[in-house]
Amino acid sequence: MAFVAKAELGKIPLLSDWMRLLQCTFIERKSPRKSMKAIHDAAANVSKGYSQVIFPEGTRSKGGPHHEFKAGSFKLAFMSKSPIVPVTIDGTWRIYEDKKRLVPSKVKMIIHDPIETADLTREKQSEIPPLVEQIVCAPLPAPEKTSEEIK
Repeated sequence: MAFVAKAELGKIPLLSDWMRLLQCTFIERKSPRKSMKAIHDAAANVSKGYSQVIFPEGTRSKGGPHHEFKAGSFKLAFMSKSPIVPVTIDGTWRIYEDKKRLVPSKVKMIIHDPIETADLTREKQSEIPPLVEQIVCAPLPAPEKTSEEIK
């Protein structure tokens, strides 16, 4: 399993080496041309059997309300005709974001049923991002306020 990550992570020693060994894809978010090439490369890796993890918000929510899912993050699944497996992750922000240091915390993860993408029309493809967003976000509780927001 590999991740689609921002290009800046590809510049961190050791982490970048490990990510490359996993076949991670680095996205240059400010360059649409380079981003599309990276998505094509990721689709080729999926065809070789490597799963790719994408965070469709494009950033961490840091405990607040979730960000809108970016429709472009679904292109990889459509290009490779691979199923999308929505995953809800709740509580990771408490590990670091609240106190700005690592602390133990409970994290809840729900793996939802796969959504097939093979042979979808463009119309059906356009229905997938809001569907996945609804599936992923439905089990999430209302956002908690961090200690910074309470002050």
